[in-house]
Amino acid sequence: MGDAQAHLRIGLAQVLVTTIGIGSAAYFGFEQTKASALVIGFGLSMSSTALVLQVLAERGQLTSQFGRSAFSILLFQDIAVLPALALLPLLSVAAARNAGPGGWLALKFVAVLATVVIGGRYVLRPMLRIVAATRVAEAFNRRGPVGGHRNRAARQPGGAVLVIGAFLAGVLLADSEFRHELEADIEPFKGLLLGLFFITVGMSANLGLALEKPWLIVGLT
Repeated sequence: MGDAQAHLRIGLAQVLVTTIGIGSAAYFGFEQTKASALVIGFGLSMSSTALVLQVLAERGQLTSQFGRSAFSILLFQDIAVLPALALLPLLSVAAARNAGPGGWLALKFVAVLATVVIGGRYVLRPMLRIVAATRVAEAFNRRGPVGGHRNRAARQPGGAVLVIGAFLAGVLLADSEFRHELEADIEPFKGLLLGLFFITVGMSANLGLALEKPWLIVGLT
């Protein structure tokens, strides 16, 4: 328990210190708004869990003290993403005006979140048990992704970003008793999906901004 709390403090300290440092630089040095500076600081405080863990595994450092500390930081970053994404609409003045007061927006998000979690626990799990009882591997393999897509689609009317739905779908599936079977089923596609994820992120980059202000982007990098 003591090691877990220490690792939790390490992850929290990394995210807070990095967010405050980069956010302060964006606010005071580049005259960003407080909300923009907070988003920039938090976004740049994140690391790529998949890439870092792969490097640590290749170097045989996962079981070292350094590797465990790095893993705890990465784990805390992954956990911190969900509440951060949930708070993004509250930081947007335009979103608050369109959806009503900030308190109503937060209440709507909590209601949708509770609906998804409760529905996943009392609908998704029994459905997975029924599919598993058929002993048809193809049906079980398709049930997991379909549940994730439906969960992601259910997030859209609530005004939350699709990433939250995908994240919640992964959490609900990982919390089921079939998590090991699902993990084994998607193992062959892990590298392909990871590559697709980075390609999607790269295609969403604003190339016009890169051509307009190349030296500023190089300097910030």
